[in-house]
Amino acid sequence: RQTKEHPVEGIDDPRIAVCGIAQAFIELDDLPTKEQRDKLHLDLRSKLRVSEEEAEELETLGRWLVAQCNGAEAAVSRLARRLYKIDGAASWDQLQDILMDLAQDDLSASQVSAIGDLKTALKR
Repeated sequence: RQTKEHPVEGIDDPRIAVCGIAQAFIELDDLPTKEQRDKLHLDLRSKLRVSEEEAEELETLGRWLVAQCNGAEAAVSRLARRLYKIDGAASWDQLQDILMDLAQDDLSASQVSAIGDLKTALKR
């Protein structure tokens, strides 16, 4: 914050942006359940291929970034734009796998809208 730049603009690792988007995605309608948080943790470990410690750090950072964006909806769009700047659409398949796994085919209206916003931001 000392640079007067939003924290999202300092992200240079696509995994951080993916995790932040996933964190925001499960927070769109209500506070995430323990089951959703556990599922996100497992997805980070398996789909992003990170260690237990890295997954925990990514989750903590993701929650902080959502808070810095003043909510899940704003976080999805801001993090998606940043992800596109640093990674193009290269992370789309990975992100989509994580989001669909988290939603388990039961998407809310907010989540459907978020996926549309993500597709637009990532030019998919």
